[in-house]
Amino acid sequence: MSTFKYEAMDSIGQPIKGNVEAVNSSEAIAKVRAMGNFPTKIKEMKSAEANSVSTKIKVKSTKNKKYTTQLIIRIIVGLLIFGAGVFIGLCI
Repeated sequence: MSTFKYEAMDSIGQPIKGNVEAVNSSEAIAKVRAMGNFPTKIKEMKSAEANSVSTKIKVKSTKNKKYTTQLIIRIIVGLLIFGAGVFIGLCI
């Protein structure tokens, strides 16, 4: 079994990094997804790298605000389009 280093986005859009033990990269991706994250990068670590422990998580507030704003806009536009379709259906 190898150690894979991953970068992913969590369910609220914050970037996270970590390590996961897996046989191959496909299994590593599946394990990251099973944790509720969306993997963006997977890399197999060399044995010396795998033995070191990293606990640093960096989150940029501006990126989080950007993703949240974009999500809200998309939801509002989707609701407007859906409402217009219902209104047209009632008028026919």
